[in-house]
Amino acid sequence: MLRAADSIWKTDTGRARADNEDSAYARPPLYVVADGMGGAQAGEVASALAVEEFRGGLTAQGTAEQRLSERVQAANRRIYANWQSSTPSRFIDELPEAHVQRAGSAALQRESRLLAPSVFSNGPLMARRTRVAEPWEQAARPARPDSVNVGQRIFHQKFGYGRVTAVDDDKLDIDFEKAGQKRVLDRFVEKV
Repeated sequence: MLRAADSIWKTDTGRARADNEDSAYARPPLYVVADGMGGAQAGEVASALAVEEFRGGLTAQGTAEQRLSERVQAANRRIYANWQSSTPSRFIDELPEAHVQRAGSAALQRESRLLAPSVFSNGPLMARRTRVAEPWEQAARPARPDSVNVGQRIFHQKFGYGRVTAVDDDKLDIDFEKAGQKRVLDRFVEKV
């Protein structure tokens, strides 16, 4: 069996991010790496909460897979509960700006969107010319040469034998012997 004598861990922000949102925990034989989902709202908080769940170690009951799964599920519940309680109110934008303090990556993203040039900055919107659709008429459906009449016995591939009780254009109400009352199109039945 291979055992680690020394262990270290290190995370890196990479080239695109200013902040490191990753967290890690190394205590042989348990190694945990939580990716902070760079750019996601509170990614650093989620990764820290996930790693923190493992700091207490694993339970003594069950297989290794079960014990790891239990910790992962606990971390998931904790992250979700933290997210639920920190979701901002949808009415926050109605408060005077002087009374609102924004923090975190979501606030930075909001500011960058507000400072970005508007799509409307090139002048007023120009209305498009309205498009007029030409009226058209649908050609009448040709009459079925062997029309089906009320009281006629028919056969349907799925429902079997039956008797026509009503006719509405190409729709037939049929009382099938085994399937009961159904409405089907006349092109799916055969005269018997």
